Amino acid sequence: MEAEASTMPSYKKSGLFLLFVLVLTGVSAQTHNLDSLKKILPSTRSAAYIDCLNAISQEYYAINTDSAFQFASEAFRRAELSGYRKGMSDGLNNLGSIMRERGDNISSEGYFRQALAISEKEMPSDEWSRDNLALGNILFLQGHFKEATGLVEKSLAYYLKTGNDKMQDFSYRMMGTIYTGQGYYEKGFSYLQKGFAIGSKVKDQIGSHSSTYMWNTYLLGELYKDAGDYPTALQYYNLSLARARENMSMVDYYHIMGAMAMLRNQYDSALYYYKLEIHFVKERIPDPRISAVFLSDPYIEMGELYLARGNYPEALNYLLKPLPLLLKGNLNTPALTSLRDIAKVYVAQRNWKTSFQYARQLLARAQATGSRTFIRDGYDLYWRIYDGMGEIGSAYKYHLKYIDIHDSIAKDVQLRNIAVGLMKTWQIQQESKIELLKKEKKIQAQKSQLILYSLIAIVFIALIFFWIIILKRKSAIIRSNHLEDIVKLQTLESEKIITAFEHKATELEMQALRAQMNPHFIFNSLNAINRFILQNNKEQAAAYLTKFSRLVRMILNHSQANLISLENELESLRLYIELEALRFENHFRFHIQLGETLDTAALQVPPLIIQPFVENAIWHGLMHKKGKGLLTIELSIRQDMLFCSICDDGVGRTNATILKNQSASTHKSMGMRITADRISRMQHKKETDDFIQIRDLVLPDGTAGGTEVILKIPVIYA
Repeated sequence: MEAEASTMPSYKKSGLFLLFVLVLTGVSAQTHNLDSLKKILPSTRSAAYIDCLNAISQEYYAINTDSAFQFASEAFRRAELSGYRKGMSDGLNNLGSIMRERGDNISSEGYFRQALAISEKEMPSDEWSRDNLALGNILFLQGHFKEATGLVEKSLAYYLKTGNDKMQDFSYRMMGTIYTGQGYYEKGFSYLQKGFAIGSKVKDQIGSHSSTYMWNTYLLGELYKDAGDYPTALQYYNLSLARARENMSMVDYYHIMGAMAMLRNQYDSALYYYKLEIHFVKERIPDPRISAVFLSDPYIEMGELYLARGNYPEALNYLLKPLPLLLKGNLNTPALTSLRDIAKVYVAQRNWKTSFQYARQLLARAQATGSRTFIRDGYDLYWRIYDGMGEIGSAYKYHLKYIDIHDSIAKDVQLRNIAVGLMKTWQIQQESKIELLKKEKKIQAQKSQLILYSLIAIVFIALIFFWIIILKRKSAIIRSNHLEDIVKLQTLESEKIITAFEHKATELEMQALRAQMNPHFIFNSLNAINRFILQNNKEQAAAYLTKFSRLVRMILNHSQANLISLENELESLRLYIELEALRFENHFRFHIQLGETLDTAALQVPPLIIQPFVENAIWHGLMHKKGKGLLTIELSIRQDMLFCSICDDGVGRTNATILKNQSASTHKSMGMRITADRISRMQHKKETDDFIQIRDLVLPDGTAGGTEVILKIPVIYA
């Protein structure tokens, strides 16, 4: 599948537990608090007694939800009898939180609505704003985005008015998560950015699982990862990881470690950390209903990991585990993720019937909630399934729908990435200002020291001239060092500017070559379509056109990229060869052989780097052969170079030249010349002989046996 078809920001964990999270640092703290509360319970009366019942209920959250439910129910009952509104609102809020932690969002929504109906009678208040956020969160988890947005906006307005920085940060992050969940990435990022700005001012205590600092740095890492800036993403992941370690929050610690390993494509390490995350969830949360909800996230991560490795039975094992709970509790975002990934597994196994069942559930739920990213993924699965079943008309219909929504989301993602880049620039500027302020403070301190010494020298007249000489020398040395630092910085900046200009010039030359390459390739392909339609029936023409549309889409997607993954390059190459084979009525066969050590997902190559040589082999070698030909493409890594062999058993270069002179065809392999220039510019060399070698093959009887072209491409990893 195309890479972007499965791309979505990893905000699952923050979306599920953004506002109300369990304390996962063990149950000893809860036990101590419970003992204290139970001791004072008999001595309390009236409202204080109800408040104590609600406090005990909260302490039971992570230990035993049945006990927590009993205390909250009793608190609500007593508050209702006495007309104590706050106690009623708190009790209902506790009941809603308990059901949410159990994964029963439908029941949770009912309790939160009752709590809000009570707290609305005394609005605005802290309880009213809290109940708005709680209900907004539970509606978001179920995919009711519009109503959730309205409720969170009310809470945000209240916290802005009252100046509660921590809850402003929570509210902004909630808004950002809601918009991101719908696929409106630019708007979602703007809210997240506001939350980060406020959250940086919040002084949260070390030891809290709901640490603002830990969550903000984690989400910043997610943003930079989704924007493609992996080094910066890893920096923020490390900051979040350090706070998780300080908090002794082992579940979050191993979740972040797994995310970092996945970012580096270290699947074995990621598998190890996710298993540890599962272990600590089971160990730290005694209540099995709550632990089942928390386990859904690492189970899905494990399923996606095995899917990426091609281990489909294990992928299904983990993806199917949490699905019944997610569907029953209406946990929309993880449920949609699980449905999508399960459908992908069955597509990979070519089990079209089963994959369609899950894809249909995915699309129905996504359309009901308005989640654009999952609607896009549903359309993508539909057209691939129909294409696999040979239903070309339906495949083409859903492919068009996929393209429309994909392009719409891609524009929003591009705007989000621009905003992320601007934020990074701002952060760099802020860091530079802080560094400058430190230097200025140091200089100011030195000046203050000079003044102090001068005053002391006045008192001690006998030593005044001695101290002045010493201080002048110190000051001169400091100024001299400061000037030297300025000169060094200016020299370094000049070198950086020159290097940047040279790099830009090389990049522009490469872009110019790609600009020549793409029109040339598309022109040849359009000529091929024209000939095919004139020579074949409508059904074959439609199938040919569907493959061509996919190929052109890939070419256009890659047209602005300096490098793409070898996996994408081979996919477009395979499509091209299939088109040529169809056009020449399967006059030749082809085979692509990959070396065992090749990581096609991580290895980066320039787009359309192999195609011109394949085109040359087909047009000038195999096309003129009387019998059925064979095209073989082999790729391997040797001595830090990617070796690509394109071998055909056609008529050979000499015969091809003779046939070309006799024919009226004017087809020129312009692409080979351009590609040679592209490879040489990658190594900043003008000679191409070192990177492209052409060898004539000879049969045992001395006749031409075809041609072999060997490309040597520098190895570049993502």
